Amino acid sequence: MKSESNKEQFTDWRVFFVEHGILATAALCLLLTIFLTFVDQIAGAALLATLFVILFLFWYLPRTDILKAVSIEIKLRERLIELGEVIQKVKQIAIASGRLNYYLLGLLDRTDAVPPEIQRIANEVDAALRELGFGPEQLLEMKTDYLNCRTGRVSDEPSRVLSEPAGR
Repeated sequence: MKSESNKEQFTDWRVFFVEHGILATAALCLLLTIFLTFVDQIAGAALLATLFVILFLFWYLPRTDILKAVSIEIKLRERLIELGEVIQKVKQIAIASGRLNYYLLGLLDRTDAVPPEIQRIANEVDAALRELGFGPEQLLEMKTDYLNCRTGRVSDEPSRVLSEPAGR
């Protein structure tokens, strides 16, 4: 245990000296840049100024989360684009599934199945599609086969089908 704490202290001191050494070297470069500018050594001053900027950025950037934040924002935007595409695909599947469900319910209604049960299932399909954001016009378009099939059952007599209102 004692050796582990010594290693941690050594690592902490090493990190301390490296970080502060970079900062001290950057400060020295800045001071030498100012001095060389006064003695008309512009080329040397430009080189030291560049070195100062590099050292300062090397010391400063790890302390900020700017780079991490930008990277996370880019990843989030990519995910949002992917999610938008997935939502579009889910809506397309919901449209196809809704049409098929309404068509099958219409065919089932033409048999001797129990109409209240069919209507309950149709209402559940309506509710699910409304939750996905489909409007009344879209639902009516999907229901056309279902509504057309509800005009009469296979077992109904022709006179009764003709005498009943089409909308039931």
